[in-house]
Amino acid sequence: MQEPQNFANHKRIDPIYHLVASPFVLLGGIAAAVNFVLSVTGGAPGREVVGAFAILLVATGLVIITIRVRIYALMLQDRVIQTEVALRYAETTGQAFAPIAARLSRPQIVALRFAGNEELRYLAHRAAEENLAPTEIKKAIRHWRPDASRV
Repeated sequence: MQEPQNFANHKRIDPIYHLVASPFVLLGGIAAAVNFVLSVTGGAPGREVVGAFAILLVATGLVIITIRVRIYALMLQDRVIQTEVALRYAETTGQAFAPIAARLSRPQIVALRFAGNEELRYLAHRAAEENLAPTEIKKAIRHWRPDASRV
């Protein structure tokens, strides 16, 4: 049986993405840069320099794509979480979340997703009043609401 999620264990990684694909792409980019520099400084024929440059361009593109795809996925998850928090707030309080949300940053709202329904209103108002950091919001949660779908 898996341990209940809480502040200490809520961070997750995807081993294939974080421990395999990302390091491979990064190491490939570094190797391509080293190959290009060695071909230029080593007096390689023009054809080899052009080939090394082409490999460097492809490797650089892969590094950029790998980083951007991750950022796009996190941005989308954040938008979904913001909508979910706003809906939960409205359902549990009968009030619109917009006035509170206007005083909170996206990371603060995302941190509120872990708050149980009974403490969401209190923590949202406290976060807005005291400008709590996302980590402080998570630490203040007494009744943790797990989120196992974000990676």
